[in-house]
Amino acid sequence: MRRQHGAALLVLLAVLFTVATAAAVAALRPLARPDRTVAAQQRALALARDALRGHALQQHCADPARPLDALLACPEGPAAEGVAAAACPGLTRGWLPWRTLGLPPLHDASGTCLWMERDGSTARVIAAGPPVAGQLRGAAPGRTLCPGSVDPAQYLDAGDVAGALVLDAATVAAACP
Repeated sequence: MRRQHGAALLVLLAVLFTVATAAAVAALRPLARPDRTVAAQQRALALARDALRGHALQQHCADPARPLDALLACPEGPAAEGVAAAACPGLTRGWLPWRTLGLPPLHDASGTCLWMERDGSTARVIAAGPPVAGQLRGAAPGRTLCPGSVDPAQYLDAGDVAGALVLDAATVAAACP
């Protein structure tokens, strides 16, 4: 009889230990998630920046006479979702042209598709994050994979995370055989 009581106590302790361990893991899981989400965002920003650089170098190799400030892809244009505008003089902001760059739609930690800013031979890939006070992000017609308005003011603010890319003549010149 006593052996059975001892065995039951051991089983009870094992069950309590398992429940306590599961509860501790469940409590700590949300703490680990932001790190993974931020890491995924950093990978998306780096991938977009590398794709922009690759696209610019490909443009240069196809036409070495093309000026440095015409090599980077423009932000998305009005023609189709994910397709770069044909021209973007001066400082231009818009959605990352993921189709033009041969990428899937890339998202930031909040689930918002990436934006970009281009000014000559300089570009920034931008993780807009969740809306801040005063930003209204309504749907826009024709935008199914990266839904939302095309108004940068509704997405871009001082709290955004960005990855910069600056093309320089030496790097571009060394890209082609």
